[in-house]
Amino acid sequence: MDTTARPALNSLTGMRFVAAFLVFFTHVLSRLIPNSYVYADGLDAFWQTTGRVGVSFFFILSGFVLTWSARASDSVWSFWRRRVCKLFPNHLVTAFAAVVLFLVTGQAVSGEALIPNLLLIHAWFPALEISFGINPVSWSLACEAFFYLCFPLFLFWISGIRPERLWAWAAVVFAAIWAVPVVADLLLPSSPPLIPGLEYSAIQDWFLYTFPATRSLEFILGIILARILITGRWINVGLLPAVLLFPVFFVASLFLPGVYAISSSMMILPLVLIIASGATADLQQKRTFMRNRVMVWLGDVSFALYMVHFLVIVYGADLLGFSQTEDAPLGLALFMIIPFLAVSLVLSWLLYRFVELPVMRNWARPASARRKPATEPEQTPSRR
Repeated sequence: MDTTARPALNSLTGMRFVAAFLVFFTHVLSRLIPNSYVYADGLDAFWQTTGRVGVSFFFILSGFVLTWSARASDSVWSFWRRRVCKLFPNHLVTAFAAVVLFLVTGQAVSGEALIPNLLLIHAWFPALEISFGINPVSWSLACEAFFYLCFPLFLFWISGIRPERLWAWAAVVFAAIWAVPVVADLLLPSSPPLIPGLEYSAIQDWFLYTFPATRSLEFILGIILARILITGRWINVGLLPAVLLFPVFFVASLFLPGVYAISSSMMILPLVLIIASGATADLQQKRTFMRNRVMVWLGDVSFALYMVHFLVIVYGADLLGFSQTEDAPLGLALFMIIPFLAVSLVLSWLLYRFVELPVMRNWARPASARRKPATEPEQTPSRR
């Protein structure tokens, strides 16, 4: 592994906001759109798929940027220290906010859900009230915590793969991602359904969507993808063709049956192409919409946006009296995306400015290192 700093990949930073917005889009519409619209027209598959794609993007991108910015001189303990400083402050602040909102609205706070959540191990529990307890979106942070724990081992293994064999290993991991829903379909019980009318059970949904071990395949694929670029093995696919391919695969994924509909497998290829082509465009100094100042700023606050938006949507909708059981105007529900996003962005900036940045600046590196004019390595590619 070389010790030279690699250039920033600002397009990937901008893409992070797009992925966060897809998750926001799923949650805001699933909470504001009345059930009579969603389920009558089968639109639930569309709303849910957008969010699932956003999460898959984050998992692949996470493996990619950490590998892109990894240095041989970095110790395992230093890496873990930075990752703890990155994950836990925003997580703990939003978990505290969720508990306060629970108490204010007269809801009980379960210690069975709270303790695993605070420790970021709750995604390992198949019980929905635990894995999606407190601040439901934090389940993905439990996956990320597992990825970060394993990253030094993953990187050591993948760095030992000869460059000419990286594509073959990428194909193996890609096949493994496709095998996960097959395993869930053949080996896990499909009943009782998660909710009436669905073709899959809660245990299948957990195994495919929430279980950190299965989701780590996307993270590993991101590591291999970065190694392919670093070793000069990437095929020259332009960003525009990669983006145009996205809606084709997205529409196709809407028609997958049962457990295959909740798997990320169909969208992996276009996501890989978009990430790698975006990185390549930056390396070639090409102008992209994703790397302008606004998109980079939005990408910087995207982690905070991801953490606050669900609480804003759920409690904001309750405060405004939105009910999914009433036949509310569809246009009004769609218009409300704007104020909900605006409030979420303001809170995201506050969380980023007064929690995330100070902790990373003051605690992510030892005091001796902070006195030196050093850069934060894994934040370089996409300001992670």
